[in-house]
This record gives sequence, C-alpha cells and structure tokens, in this order.
Amino acid sequence: VGATRRARAAARAARRVALLAGVAALACGDEGGGGSDGSETGADATGGESPARWSELAVGLEGGALLSAASVGDALILVGGNLSEKPGELPGGPGLLVRYERGALCREDDVSETVLWWIDSPSPDEWYAVGERGAIVHERAGARADESVPTDAALFGVQVQGEQVFAVGGDVWGTREGEIWRRDAAGDWAPFAAGLEGVVFKVWGEWFVGDGVAWARDGDALIPRHPPGGAKLLTVHGNAAGDVWAVGGSASPTLLRWRGDAWEELEVDPACASSGLNGVWVADDGVVTIAGFRGGLGRYDADGWACPEGQVTIEDLHVARGHDGRVFAAGGDLFSPGNNHGAILHYGPAIEAVAPEDVGPCP
Repeated sequence: VGATRRARAAARAARRVALLAGVAALACGDEGGGGSDGSETGADATGGESPARWSELAVGLEGGALLSAASVGDALILVGGNLSEKPGELPGGPGLLVRYERGALCREDDVSETVLWWIDSPSPDEWYAVGERGAIVHERAGARADESVPTDAALFGVQVQGEQVFAVGGDVWGTREGEIWRRDAAGDWAPFAAGLEGVVFKVWGEWFVGDGVAWARDGDALIPRHPPGGAKLLTVHGNAAGDVWAVGGSASPTLLRWRGDAWEELEVDPACASSGLNGVWVADDGVVTIAGFRGGLGRYDADGWACPEGQVTIEDLHVARGHDGRVFAAGGDLFSPGNNHGAILHYGPAIEAVAPEDVGPCP
C-alpha cells in the first residue's frame, strides 16, 4: 500500500511540474500524517537541557495550503489558499488566512480572490500579503484594504522596509520574466523594475532572489549577485548581524550563504532534507532553520546540522518562521490540484496539537 501511495504521489508530482512558482521536476511526498517524535540528531541533539523538538501542531486544515507566516503582535498569521487546477491558465484561490494565538487556531476564508503567497508585518497591528494576479492585501489597525497592482503576474514575496514596501514576482508560465513593485511613503504602488531575466520569488533587506537570479539593491539600482550555476532560489533571509542565506533547488536542496563578495554553497545533511527547499529562517543567534518538500526540516549552526530522528511529517513545507520563542514551519499538500489542505509544525517544547475540526472562523 505504501509503495502504491508513493507511486501515485510521484506521478502527481510529475503532472504538476513547476506548480510552485516554477520549481521544476520535483518529486513530492506521500499523502497523510507524520512519522517520528521529532527528536534531533546532530549539532545540538545532546546536552539534554532543552526538550525542544519538531512536532505537528495541525495537519489537514481546510481551505488550502499554507504558504507563508508572520508575527503580528502576539499572533502568528499564516496565509495561503487553494493552488491552481490549471497553472498558467487560471489563478489559484481564494486566499486563506489562519491565525494562531494563545494555543488556538482560527481561520478566515476569502481574504482575497486569489491565493496568497507571502505575508510580512512591520508592527503589531499591520501586515501586507501578496498573491496571484497582482493581489495585495494591507491591514492596519483592523482596517483592511485591497491595494492590488495592475499586473497578470503572481506576486510571491513582500517586505516592508521603513516607509517603503517591496512586492516581487513575475510570469512563471509565459515570459518567465520578473518584476518588482514599490509602495512609497504616500501609499502609492509603482513598478520598481520590470522585464527582469528571471522571476523574482522573494525579497529580504536589500536582497532580491529568484529563478537563477539574485540582486542587491543600492538605492534605485539593482546590483547583480546571481547564484552559482543558475540555481533557483525561492527564499532569502538574514539577521541583524548581516548573515544572509538563500534556499531553493528542485530534485535536491540548494543552500547558499552570502560571504560578502560571493555566494558559498553548503551541503545539506540528507537526514534533514533530500529534496528542494522552500523556506529559510535565520535567528538572531545565527541558527538557520530550513524547510522543504517531503517534510524536509533541519537546523544549522556553528556545530553543524541538527536533523529530526526520522520523518516528522510527509507534508510539503513552504515556509519557516520564528515566533514567540519557537520556530514554525507550514505547508500542506502542495502538488494536489485544488482543494488543498494546510499543515503547521513547530520546533520547541511540546504544545497541544489542534484538530482540524476545532479550527473555526476568526472572530
């Protein structure tokens, strides 16, 4: 039975080539729930002081896959939605929002007409989320506005930088060109760059990364810092110390670290992840968390890799995010056309899991 399910999953992945933002030739995991207890082997698995481990918080959440997360005050807000049944022809959607606060989960459907791919929050009462067909949702002090921009492209990343906000994306299925939009202090969105030679998937600080491309922004100029071998980079993140990491890959994981004048590629322990990576989170103490397909999870520091003992989940993971002293990862069944489900995992001391049927509408 297990072999049959794996065969079906592999076939589904082949049919869904590049479904996730143009990621090509991926073999995704089986359907269903988790595996081990999430205890780690490697870098910080010994010493016994902390009971921290990876575990599933909620799996099988209705309304779509969860693609991004942000700390908004005391809450962790996750966004996503149903992925397109006809990529390149129709957008996915509608957009989904899930809120985790004080041990409870709630959901809000139809946040936008299309699926939301990323969210960023500059303050405890404000956030921006972006998605397909130029969707931009902005909430501040409880008031929500549609700030969508006039493009047919999908927006895959967003970050607030002082009085500016940058949203990035491109045309995955047609021209394969990237574009960057900027919101000024007056609240007006305008193109910052268009016709770029690769779809732009994420922005963090001065960095923009994408399909074989990377740039560092200097004022209004984009300085090429392209990855070795034309690597596909899906996410970039760093910390206050200027430690910048990027992840991606397709059939195998790609992990890069910026060394001041060039990217350095690091080998990922296969016990952590053997397929492509989607999420990376760099903590202030320098610990790097990765998340990817087939339940790929791991943490890296000066002592090396710390990987779960066995597979914690067989869900595909799209984002890693620190919140309230823990690290969360989220995703779902990313290669199923339509009617997707969401999954949330966390690293830290044990907390009570939430059953999907206990997740009601947000008040």
